[in-house]
Amino acid sequence: MLYLYALAAAAASVAFVVWRMRAPADLRLNRRYLARYLNDSAGRGPSKIQLTRVPAWLPAAELDELVYYHVQAQFADGSQQEATVQVVYPLESLQREREQKQKPSMAEDFSPVQNPVGLSGQRTPADEANKFKEDPLRELTEERKLIEQKTAQFDREVAELRRINSQSDLFPHLIAYDRAKHIAVLGSVGVRRLDMGMNEGKREECKQLLPSFLASLAAFHALGDELALNLPEKGAHSEQIIRGQITEALRALSLGGVLATTPPLAEVIAATSPIWTAGAAYLGPRLSDASPRGLFVHEGQVRPLNYGRLRRDITLLDVIELLCDPAMPLSPEEELSLIKYYLAARFPGAALQDVARQDASDAVRQEAVDAMRQDAALLEVLRLGIYYRLVLAKHLAEYFSVLKRSPHEKRASLSIPYWTDEAESRNFAALRFYLSQDSNLTSLLQALPR
Repeated sequence: MLYLYALAAAAASVAFVVWRMRAPADLRLNRRYLARYLNDSAGRGPSKIQLTRVPAWLPAAELDELVYYHVQAQFADGSQQEATVQVVYPLESLQREREQKQKPSMAEDFSPVQNPVGLSGQRTPADEANKFKEDPLRELTEERKLIEQKTAQFDREVAELRRINSQSDLFPHLIAYDRAKHIAVLGSVGVRRLDMGMNEGKREECKQLLPSFLASLAAFHALGDELALNLPEKGAHSEQIIRGQITEALRALSLGGVLATTPPLAEVIAATSPIWTAGAAYLGPRLSDASPRGLFVHEGQVRPLNYGRLRRDITLLDVIELLCDPAMPLSPEEELSLIKYYLAARFPGAALQDVARQDASDAVRQEAVDAMRQDAALLEVLRLGIYYRLVLAKHLAEYFSVLKRSPHEKRASLSIPYWTDEAESRNFAALRFYLSQDSNLTSLLQALPR
């Protein structure tokens, strides 16, 4: 009986995977289900819905495990509503792992004697029967544990989003959370990523939205440890990490002939020491992805979508990750202007205080103090920008080197969006501009190509 139960469960699991692969959207997200959360003024559910998969940029391990849908709902009274629905499929990673285990190795592919099932790698019914004889419920137990782990993780992330929503308007608000189905219904972020808008005919429109987003991001960062206290620090930037990445980048650029031979490389590396601790005084909640690929433009607002994987780190890096990305065709002067806008929102001077309760001298003193904080933070941001652009320069150089060595027919599959010759030139121009603002880094400026 246990064998039959396990066999049936395995068949059901395979059927679910096939359905997931062929279905354009999750069929559970129908009108009846969404009527629980989306209603018109009379309390009625939608009369018509349209689902579109959101082009979320996610790590490879989460591509099929975490899916977002844009919902457009129409109601009988003529009104419309939009929402973003997040669905977690907790068994996707396990299914991929099992599929990989069933694939034959290269040696097996070329040896039919060692691989009786041939090149396909498919298991025979006898193989499956022997597997269940060993432990018919092993895979079911494995699935149950994984579902419990993923559910607990989803619970934590949703709880964090609720806490963020109560203190900040940066993320879309949580409408509902269906724990049993691993579904979260959120305020809509639309379907257009910022990187798409900046490079597909909406550049000026997107540029105009950046200041308001940076103001929201500054308010989010200003929450500091109040919000970041329980966030993990895994992967956070330390002096050792920043120093190591800068050193590796400069050595690679030197070997590639990008850097000038004078001053000596060791002197250039040592001269970067002011960058190693940049931003350390500005720890707090940091986005999981602040790049243009992690942000969406919708109804005059820019919002991040993935509220999971927040961490405690150098908050100023979010600004750099956004503005210095190759997908953001901004001039160095535009970047500097937006950085200053962010800092003015982060440290707004006397507006932080109740000026009506201060005398004039107190207000002036407060403005002076916060002006100094803005200047000090500006230097920190610029140094983090230099760090980011040095590492980016290394990756761009390696990327173009690989492309040049690759056969022409394979280059399309290796290409990375927005990583172009123009992006590389823009990166070095911005790097020189940032360095020109810092008198302590002249050795590095002298080593860069003109």
